[in-house]
Amino acid sequence: MFVIAYSVGEPVGCGALQNYSNDIAEIKRVYSKIKGVGIGTQILWTLEEYAYSYGYRKIVLETRKINTTAVRFYQENGYRICPNYGKYAHHEEAVCFYKCIV
Repeated sequence: MFVIAYSVGEPVGCGALQNYSNDIAEIKRVYSKIKGVGIGTQILWTLEEYAYSYGYRKIVLETRKINTTAVRFYQENGYRICPNYGKYAHHEEAVCFYKCIV
């Protein structure tokens, strides 16, 4: 699933979600052109609602440790750090998160 946020007809943010396993979805992107006005949060909530409506019960994602803004954003939205998974398992610069959406 791909979400695009618009303001006055112009795209100002996007997000992407894909299947990871039977009951786990993976967020691949949350981007907001305008910071601090809640666009990223709305995109994230939309992706979470979509995941839940399609039967997913957990969401995982990866970002870079150096991206402290993203790390804080996900933590503020209820995501918890988990062991690096899949292709990120041996990437020292990666930090992975999960959130149960049951």
